[in-house]
Amino acid sequence: MTITPIERTRLSDAVVDQLSKLIINGTYAVGEKLPSERELAKSLGVGRPLVRESFRILESVGLVAVRPGIGAIVTGNSPKNLAIANTLWSQPERVVEVIEVRDVLAGRAAELAALRSTDAELAQLEQNFLLQQQAAAQDAIDELIRLDDEFHTLIYRAARNSVLTAMADFSSTLLNGIEWNGLTLATRRHKSLAEHAQIVAAIKARDPERAAHAGRYHAQQSNNEIRKLVESHALQSNSDAEERDDLE
Repeated sequence: MTITPIERTRLSDAVVDQLSKLIINGTYAVGEKLPSERELAKSLGVGRPLVRESFRILESVGLVAVRPGIGAIVTGNSPKNLAIANTLWSQPERVVEVIEVRDVLAGRAAELAALRSTDAELAQLEQNFLLQQQAAAQDAIDELIRLDDEFHTLIYRAARNSVLTAMADFSSTLLNGIEWNGLTLATRRHKSLAEHAQIVAAIKARDPERAAHAGRYHAQQSNNEIRKLVESHALQSNSDAEERDDLE
């Protein structure tokens, strides 16, 4: 399989689709570097900004890692939730639908955790938060992302509501397909830690009203960042359309 110019279609989807196929079928093996943005832009017949955005999408689904000054290195050939990721990237309005309910779920989970968590569960939550602080101090983003996921899982578990947990799992699965949480956490980790501290303090105080507010506020702040990314992607999509028109 070789790289071929992009035909008339939605450019962003077409670029991601072609590059992902080249990786999945082994044309570019794990550990191998993809061609540069300039080379791919010329081969595909698109602009470099679109190739750069495509690298970002491929990175979010676990296919490549973008190294500053080096380029995109293939890190895997079995993408995580690729179908979900492609859907959300091509239909950003779906992302907005998901995040519209996250703050409600997060607030309710924290509220119930303040009422129902055991001392052992609270100790686990506090230990997790301590590890988050250490990871942030060491700039260990991957570990911080893992601990962040675990932090919220502990809260939902302590809430003891299977329906609430199922709804949260569904929304997380959709968003994790493109790792929006990881992208936002990398840029606002210190604010996120401060918000986590408020959640832990409220649950520890067994104050459901304060916990609900803290949980909801944290989700709202994260969601605001996600909305900015969605808007940025929408602008890129419009740019793609204009570029396609220029090529015709």
